[in-house]
Amino acid sequence: MNEPKEEKIFLCSCGTEGLIVHGLQWEDTPIEIEIAFWKYAHDVSYTLKEKLRAIKYILKKGHPYVDMVGMDVETAKRFVNAILEACENPEKE
Repeated sequence: MNEPKEEKIFLCSCGTEGLIVHGLQWEDTPIEIEIAFWKYAHDVSYTLKEKLRAIKYILKKGHPYVDMVGMDVETAKRFVNAILEACENPEKE
């Protein structure tokens, strides 16, 4: 597997959750886009209990991600277009 060429980090407005987006390609397979979600930001102060819970999760799962979505390139393009459309035409409440 090749290392991801570029990684982007996007924080939630509150600063406690975030996304990591990167593309990767296994040998002889189509490119895949991965979006990983995590719950704890680096610049926020947490209680000892919250820190221990995060450490336990990482030790148990092997990564800090709450969830991950992998998409082929065409699906990723549709996803980006949906985000752009939502930015340009938000739903009114």
